[in-house]
Amino acid sequence: MNLIFYNNFHNGDIHYTRNFIKDIISKTNYDSYSFNHHNHHNILKDFNIRHLNHKLYYNNSYNALLSFSDNDNIVVNTWIGQDNAKYIRKSNKSCSLYSNYELYKDI
Repeated sequence: MNLIFYNNFHNGDIHYTRNFIKDIISKTNYDSYSFNHHNHHNILKDFNIRHLNHKLYYNNSYNALLSFSDNDNIVVNTWIGQDNAKYIRKSNKSCSLYSNYELYKDI
């Protein structure tokens, strides 16, 4: 089984999620880890994760799925804004690092 992270947005969005991704990788044991995004492939060169060049799960919707399964893949949306309203309500906080911790707990 493969774990594929994806993010439809920009460099800052990728940098913001990097430590969440490192944490997930350190706590799981999938066959492979990949990150699907349209930014430069070197943005995550400091850890071993395959770059998929944003071709597979591109969806321009702000309401993209948090995660889903596709054959042998688990796919996780890492964008800070996806379904953040749910986590803001859950935490009684604004869009913040705290509400993102809530999001990653669900992942």
